[in-house]
Amino acid sequence: MKVYSKEDLDTYITSVVRDEDGENYVITFADGEVYDNVPVTEDNTQKIEDRLIAQANGAIGQKMKLVHDQKIGTIARTFFTVVTGATAGLATFVYTGDPVIVAAASGVIVLGGGAWIFRHKQVVDAKIKEIENFEQRLSKHTEMDEYLDSSPNAYRYLDGGTLDDKTDRMDYVQGMKEEGRNPFGLIEIENGGITGEEIENLSYGMERERKLGLTYVKTNSK
Repeated sequence: MKVYSKEDLDTYITSVVRDEDGENYVITFADGEVYDNVPVTEDNTQKIEDRLIAQANGAIGQKMKLVHDQKIGTIARTFFTVVTGATAGLATFVYTGDPVIVAAASGVIVLGGGAWIFRHKQVVDAKIKEIENFEQRLSKHTEMDEYLDSSPNAYRYLDGGTLDDKTDRMDYVQGMKEEGRNPFGLIEIENGGITGEEIENLSYGMERERKLGLTYVKTNSK
């Protein structure tokens, strides 16, 4: 999980991974501290999940601000880059009188500014995408879980390069549920649970079947 708050960084969880034996959670906090000795118990799992949900809801509350800042920030950075490039070009011309050097100086600044704008947009876009995933995961997880159990087409929207891979992925997800684990839980994102891409695909699949209104039968392939 990306960091959406500058407060309580010592308790803000950015990563939760089960260790190789699956006995402990390895938790990374926003301040860089790592706890690798948190037993995988029902109580610990619920407390960690509750904290992650609270963080996700906090991030969702910032979505509109991020979208607004993204638009305004890109415009401002582009304007700053163009003005800076032009100013540098003028200063270089006054000093050297050589238009080739002027073009080179302006170009370097504009190209550098373009990379700066692009990197900033990437960071903000990644946050917005993660927040949108949180929204779908938290609001539709019950519906998606029912879809996985009821639709013979659901496996098509899971990760995998082939239908056989997707079938294996479905078996793994259902196995998690049999173990009492919630594959849609935030705590399971890095532990084999439903991924962000799968959330998007499952949401698309559910809406597609809802629009079609058809009934289906299981085939031998699933």
